[in-house]
Amino acid sequence: MEAIEITFRLGSNILVDSEHPVHLDALVAYGVMREAEIQGCDDPWRAADDLSECLDRTDGDPWVWKASRLDMPARLSGMGVFQMTNMVRKSEPERFYDALDAGDWESQRQIRGSFTIDTQSGQYRGYQWYAISRSVPEVKAWAIGDYDALEYYLRHVTHIGKMGRNGYGNVTGIELAACVDTEAWRLRCLPTDMAGKPGVRYEAAYGCLRPPYWRKTRQEVVREPMV
Repeated sequence: MEAIEITFRLGSNILVDSEHPVHLDALVAYGVMREAEIQGCDDPWRAADDLSECLDRTDGDPWVWKASRLDMPARLSGMGVFQMTNMVRKSEPERFYDALDAGDWESQRQIRGSFTIDTQSGQYRGYQWYAISRSVPEVKAWAIGDYDALEYYLRHVTHIGKMGRNGYGNVTGIELAACVDTEAWRLRCLPTDMAGKPGVRYEAAYGCLRPPYWRKTRQEVVREPMV
């Protein structure tokens, strides 16, 4: 295992409206899952629990993979201006009636003894919002890991950030290089009793220490770098 800097080249704007940082080990876990899925694994997400082929981990418990969060647009220099895209999620009556025709009664909402479309809440709600994005040429992350394994699994990462299905955060290339800073991986959420990167201030936050980071039932008090 060695200190590695990973650079993700981006070919499209990236959404910057998430309050949660993107961690490198989450992207590695996705790559491991996709490879297991391609190989026909019955439970590919379970395969992504073990990233030891790619990343080193800290000792003791609780522990983390030695992989930083991504250095995202808010902390990058030379980034483009903010862009706001008007988006609309339509209320689609056709989906409602198709579900009724298929006998999907349990997913519908019954009001006064009859079925109706509720456009104010639930899966048929229609709404409008502004997606805030920024033009950023690259994002970086740091890790203590295996060069070849990281390169192999990260090739499955095609987008970074939210709404990749709409083309945001398109990854056009990934570069790995040796890194002289062996403590850069500590720029991530850490256990409350674990030392952070020297010279960086950390504050208490609420989050996960390992992927999947979206699983709220695994959230706990962590230390988050203020950079």
